[in-house]
Amino acid sequence: MCADVKLQDIDFMEEIVKDYGAIVRKAKWHKKEIAVKIYPDILIDYKWFKSRYDQLLDIDHKNLLKFYGTTQKPGKVMVLMEFAEGTSLYTHIHWAGVPNYVPRDAINWMLQFARGVGFLHALKPKPIYHGNLKPQNLFLTNNFRCLKIGELASGAEESCNDYAPPETRRKKQAYLNETHLIRMQTYFLNSIERYYTEQYDVYSFGVVLWEVLFYMSTLDTDMPGFRELNSLIARCRDDNKNKRPTMEDVILNLNIIARLYYDMDFDLETTTANVAEMQLGDVMGQGSFGVVVRANLFDIELAVKKIQKGAENGKWIEREVRQLFRANHENIIKFFGSTEDADGNTLILMEYADCGSLNNYLHCNGDKKHKYTHKTVLNWMQQLAKGVAYLHDMTPKPVIHRDLKPHNLLLVNAFRTLKIADFGTVRDQATLMTNCIGTPAYMAPEVALGQWYTDKSDVYSFGIVLWEVLARKKPFYHLEQMSSLAIIHLAVSGERPPLQDIRNIKYCEHYKSVIESCWIHDQTQRLSMKDIIGLLN
Repeated sequence: MCADVKLQDIDFMEEIVKDYGAIVRKAKWHKKEIAVKIYPDILIDYKWFKSRYDQLLDIDHKNLLKFYGTTQKPGKVMVLMEFAEGTSLYTHIHWAGVPNYVPRDAINWMLQFARGVGFLHALKPKPIYHGNLKPQNLFLTNNFRCLKIGELASGAEESCNDYAPPETRRKKQAYLNETHLIRMQTYFLNSIERYYTEQYDVYSFGVVLWEVLFYMSTLDTDMPGFRELNSLIARCRDDNKNKRPTMEDVILNLNIIARLYYDMDFDLETTTANVAEMQLGDVMGQGSFGVVVRANLFDIELAVKKIQKGAENGKWIEREVRQLFRANHENIIKFFGSTEDADGNTLILMEYADCGSLNNYLHCNGDKKHKYTHKTVLNWMQQLAKGVAYLHDMTPKPVIHRDLKPHNLLLVNAFRTLKIADFGTVRDQATLMTNCIGTPAYMAPEVALGQWYTDKSDVYSFGIVLWEVLARKKPFYHLEQMSSLAIIHLAVSGERPPLQDIRNIKYCEHYKSVIESCWIHDQTQRLSMKDIIGLLN
């Protein structure tokens, strides 16, 4: 990077675009193809201009154009930046003859946009507020997959425009001449701080988000996440600047929408989003080392695992967040991020399962138990098998859940979709922990004996769950005293829940055979989860 650029080192080429008195030209500089934006010096306070760009010289972020330095000559001020192969977002939205885009594209671009802006706002020791966010300054590269933020605001050229919030907006000039520019420059430099705030950028972001969605050919109110996106736009464009979200809020909001509705992956990051406005509801259960509560954030229903502040929880929290982040499958509860509340407690934000746990469905409805058929059982167990198989096949390290049981299996979509939850006990298979973690009734005998966990330990637990759903009884219910030690002793001795409780259902003997192949004492003889999927199909 080079803060002070020598004019003679720049080999200017063709003009790319002309905008409000400024010109962008393609150029060669130290054998590198770049873009140079050239401004009339009456628009620019060069000292301020240079200091802003100097902050970015050593920065490399995938959603920001690289900046190489600034220079000037009589009457002109210039900034050297990366030449973006591709088109501007404005061209892609508004011009004919460019490929149509779909909601997933729009969400992907806006997430990258938000992350780039959030990065600028988080710079130390001094944040950078862009002040000129609009589709013309956003560039699509890598076959329209990557979005990069272009030049920073640099003077009066855009001191009043459609992307400016009400507190800074001025009547737009019909045209610009030297008198207007001098007048605007005087106004601008005397009130520059009002243009460079987080609230200004957030408002502009909301306008761009609206523009990208509105001009999408496939826009429909039935689009997944439409209500939540509309809510985000409204909050970003609030006339009261103090009610607008921070960029961290925006990033978290979009992360949730992207993962919940579009199964999109994103970088693992602990958010510093302001969760003070999160509305906490009823306690839904006690998970591993934490309480799980229902919550509402950004008009989206969430499940929040709250872990009390304490150094002893640090490693466990890090493990659960890491494993949740790695998993992205339709039969695994979605993870949205983690943060801290005002008291320093860790909050893990997850998908809310509106139909409760499989355990509640099976056992906790009093005398009016839910009715279900073997087809329902088959559907649930196929989904569970696929979710566990996905964990076992994860790369670079397979994952073992270690506590599969109906309490940790959640139902959504009117009880039709099953999702695996509670990742507080999971481990990379390479770790092969020997700590006795799990629930005794679902614990494989080798685990109870202190031997290594393997993927076959989860297969054993799957067999117990399959028996429970078919028999509709608690495992080892027949014991007079259902103590943990008694259950473990029976399992280690080769005892299993009675298979004769599975009767009067279609394919009864086939199910029994699958169960026996899951909970056989010798773990090397147990089926793999892929085998189970095949048998259930």
